[in-house]
Amino acid sequence: MHHIPADNALSLLAARLLADHGPQEGTRLFCVVLDELRGVKLSVPRREMFFARLWKTERDALIQQLASRPGGDFTQADLAQMFGLSKPRISQLLGSPLNGKSC
Repeated sequence: MHHIPADNALSLLAARLLADHGPQEGTRLFCVVLDELRGVKLSVPRREMFFARLWKTERDALIQQLASRPGGDFTQADLAQMFGLSKPRISQLLGSPLNGKSC
């Protein structure tokens, strides 16, 4: 992973916003970004990590919902494979020990 100084990363972001949205809207959007980042140390995650974190709450709720379905349709192993998580992580989310249909 390359570390780009914040001013360069922000310059790249500004250029992308201007190119994608035009000078007026791109500038407006970039001002919103600058306002939100004021005084914050910038750490820019990879795209997949950003979206993984963004949807984590919804994903975890869905895992718990699927695990609590009547009839025990999904094992913890099933859920781990379905969501690309480890079985211990699924067990941790569900607050139960790792074993077959216990979820």
